[in-house]
Amino acid sequence: LELLRAALGFAGQLLAPEHPYLDVGDVGVEAIQGETAFCKALCDLIASRFKPGATLTAKAWQRRYDKLAKQAHAVESLARATVLEGMLTFVAAIRLTNAYRDARLGLAFKLDPTVLPAARFPHPPFGLFYFAGHHAKGFHVRFRASARGGLRLVLPRNPGQYQRARDQLLKEVYDLAWAQQLKNKDIPEGGSKCIALVVPGGDASAAVKQVVDALLDLIVPAQLCPEVIGAHGEERGQDLIFLGPDENMTPERIVWVADRAKARGLPHPETLMSSKPGAGINHKDYGVTSEGLFRWIDLVLPLAGVAANQPYTVKITGGPDGDLGGNLLRILHREHGKRCKVVAIGDGTGYAQDPNGLDWDELLRLVRDSAGIAKFDPAKLKGAGARGGAAVDKLGEQIRNTLHNTVVADLFVPCGGRPYTINDQNWRDFLTESGKPSARAMVEGANIFVTPEARKQLEHAGLMVIKDSSANKGGVICSSYEVLAGLLLSDDEFIAVKPRYVAEVIQAIRDRADDEGRALLAAWRRRGRSVALSDLSQKLSEEINRVSGLIEPVIAAHLDDADFAPSWRHWLEAHCPPVLIERWRDRIESRIPRAHRVAILAKRLASTMVYREGLTWCHGYLRDERTWQVVSTYVSADAQVRQVLAMLNQLDLPNREQLARVIAAGSRREIVRERLGQDY
Repeated sequence: LELLRAALGFAGQLLAPEHPYLDVGDVGVEAIQGETAFCKALCDLIASRFKPGATLTAKAWQRRYDKLAKQAHAVESLARATVLEGMLTFVAAIRLTNAYRDARLGLAFKLDPTVLPAARFPHPPFGLFYFAGHHAKGFHVRFRASARGGLRLVLPRNPGQYQRARDQLLKEVYDLAWAQQLKNKDIPEGGSKCIALVVPGGDASAAVKQVVDALLDLIVPAQLCPEVIGAHGEERGQDLIFLGPDENMTPERIVWVADRAKARGLPHPETLMSSKPGAGINHKDYGVTSEGLFRWIDLVLPLAGVAANQPYTVKITGGPDGDLGGNLLRILHREHGKRCKVVAIGDGTGYAQDPNGLDWDELLRLVRDSAGIAKFDPAKLKGAGARGGAAVDKLGEQIRNTLHNTVVADLFVPCGGRPYTINDQNWRDFLTESGKPSARAMVEGANIFVTPEARKQLEHAGLMVIKDSSANKGGVICSSYEVLAGLLLSDDEFIAVKPRYVAEVIQAIRDRADDEGRALLAAWRRRGRSVALSDLSQKLSEEINRVSGLIEPVIAAHLDDADFAPSWRHWLEAHCPPVLIERWRDRIESRIPRAHRVAILAKRLASTMVYREGLTWCHGYLRDERTWQVVSTYVSADAQVRQVLAMLNQLDLPNREQLARVIAAGSRREIVRERLGQDY
C-alpha cells in the first residue's frame, strides 16, 4: 500500500495540471481498491527491478511493463485508466529506491528527470528525487551533477493549505531549483532545491529525519546500504548533494542533518548541510544574504531617481524575525541610518505601517528579539494613518496580504512570502489609481516572489526590477565557501580562523554583487536602456551557465598540462578567501576533489569573461570545435596582462591608477582578437 500511495502521489503531480476536472486522489483510491490484481502486479514490477535477489533482466522486465500498460489502457473507466497509466509512468521512471530497506524512515526514489513534461518543465533537470512517508512528502530537483540549494519545510496550518501546496509541490520545487541555477552562476555548484511538505499538525523535525535519512539511503556508498541496488542489480553510481538552510530549518534540525550524514558514512559529511553552528557559517547570524542584497539596493536607488544622500522610503515583506528581512533592516540602519524610512512591513505574524517611517529603535529591538512585526509597539506609530496589528483574523490577514500593494514607497523589497505572491492574475493590484507602480523600484530578495509575466507587466508600467537571481545570491555563495572550508580544514582549524574567514566570505559576496552590477548596467546602457534589467539579469545568468558548461570538459582534459599549471593555480587561488592561501595553499590541489577543482575553474573563468568582456563577447568566440583554443588564449592573455600590471605598479608615472584601469578593462579581449582574429 505504501508503494501504491507513493505512485499515486507522483501521478497526481503529473496529471492534475493537464486534467483539471480529474480528482486524481479519489479516482486513485477507487483504482487501488477496484484493480487489486493490477496494483499487485505494479508492486511486483518495482520489486523485479530493484529488490535484491529478485530482479529480472531488462528485456523480461520490459515485457511485463508493456503487458501492464495494455491492461491499464483497457480499463473501462477513462478516469481510472488515466490514473493507472500515470502510476505506471512513475514506475518506469524509477532509477533507484530504498523501498526494500527494512530500517528506512521513509520512502525515497531517484527518478529519470525526463519524466517531467517539457511543456511545464522547459529546462531539463540533471536529477530528481521523490520522497513519501507518514510525516511529509517532498522533492529534490537539481540542474547539475554537483548542485547546491536549500532544504525547506512547508508547514500548512490546515487541510486546505496543505492541498494547495501539495498540488503545486513539484512545480514549486522545480521553479525554485531553476531560480537557484540562475543564482549559482558565481559558484562551482549548480542549482537545486528540496522541499518537504509536512502534513497539517505533523512533526516537522520527524519530517526532516524522514526525508534526509531516506535521501542518505540513496547517496551513501553502495556498500553501506546494500539493500539499495541499481536497476536489475547493476552497480549504482553516487550522487553529490549539497543542502543548505531554508524556511523552518532550525539550528537543531541543521545539526541533526550534519550528524546523521556523518553517522551514515557519507563521504565529506560536513558538506551535506551548510550553516551549522560552530564549524559552519550561520546565515542569519552573519546576514550573508542581506549583505549582497544591500549592494543591489545601493545600485538601484540612483537609477530609480533617488540621489545620493537623499532620503527614501521602503516597504518590505518578511519580518524583523526573519533572516533576510531582519538582517536587511540592520544593514539599512547601519549604512543609511535615518536616510532610510521603512514605511511598511508585512510578515507571517502581522503588519505595521507609518508614513513617517517605522521607529528605528523599535525595529531594531524586534530584530534583536527575533520577534515578528505584530510585536511592534503601537505607541511608536506616529504618522497620519499609521497602524499595526496581528494577522489573527480575516481583517488582519487582508491588511497584511495587501500591504505591499497599497502602501506607496520609493523601494519595495520582498524578503519573504509565498512563491508567486504577485502573479499573472493580481499584478494590477500593485498599481496606483494613476496606473503607475506603487514603488519606483523592486529588489527581489525573496525567490520567485513574482511570476515572469507579472514582472514583465510591472516593468512595462514603469517599475525598475532587480531580479532574484541577482539580488539573492549571497547565501549560496556563503554556503559554497563553507563547503570549500569543509574540504580543506578540520573543524578545529576552521573555528580558529572563523572570524576572519567569515569576513572574507562576506567581502566576496559584496564583490560578486558589484561585479554583476557593473556588467548589468554596462549591458543596459549599451542597449540604450531599452531592455528591462530583469531580462538582462536572466541573460547574464544563462550565459555564464552556458559558458561554464561549454568550457568545463576542456578544462578537465587539460587540467594536468604543465604549461597551464601556473594559470590554473592562479584561478583556483583567486576563488579562495585569502586566509586559505596564506595558511593552507599546499592543500588546495591535494584536498579539493578533481571534479570540484574543474568546476571552480569553469565557473570562475566563465563569470569573469561574461562580467568583464560583456554579455555577447563569448558568443562571438566560443564554439564547440574551438573551445580549448579560445580558453587557452584567454588564460594566457590574462597572465600576460597581470604581468604588465605588476610591472606598471612598480613605475612612478602620473595617472598610473587610471592607466592600469584602462589596461585591465580591455586588454585581454584585444589580445584574444589579435591572436584569433575578429571573425573567429
